[in-house]
Amino acid sequence: MNDKKEEITVCKRCGRTLTKEDLIASGGLPYCNQCRIELAQQYIDKKDMKDKKVTKQVSKHTKVIDALKWVALSFFSVLIIINSIVLIRIFIHNKEVEFTPPELSKDAIMCMANLGEISELLKAGELPPDTIICPVSGKPYIVRIVEGDTIVSCPNPELHHLKNLWVSAKHPKPEVEK
Repeated sequence: MNDKKEEITVCKRCGRTLTKEDLIASGGLPYCNQCRIELAQQYIDKKDMKDKKVTKQVSKHTKVIDALKWVALSFFSVLIIINSIVLIRIFIHNKEVEFTPPELSKDAIMCMANLGEISELLKAGELPPDTIICPVSGKPYIVRIVEGDTIVSCPNPELHHLKNLWVSAKHPKPEVEK
């Protein structure tokens, strides 16, 4: 008599008795079909929860990066616009214009023109000749050398109702002091 005792396998989760078919279907794992389905569902749910957490973290991180990109883009756009405006103002509105104050007399303007000619001579490294004279006083311009700069001034600026009228090698435009 064959008195072989069959081993009885029980589901570790619910305690049901498992048949050989159940063991074969489960790949030798001691779980019934229903428990395997529930365990698989729990595994999937846990994985989904982890994926959602990671997705939330990534989406928060991405939103922060996107916001920083927009802030940087806005900042640099404003910077470019401001620089463009500054450059336009420099190149268009900053042209040097010869300006003669309207309060100067015709004689003072003629004296300034003479100083303009003298300025050209100073640029060339020459001193003005005595033939260039103030149109009011008829005297030649006063030449002084101060700290390596040649300064030429009107001999009688008070006749032009000014304190001083001069030009120098370092300051080639005629200067007026009232």
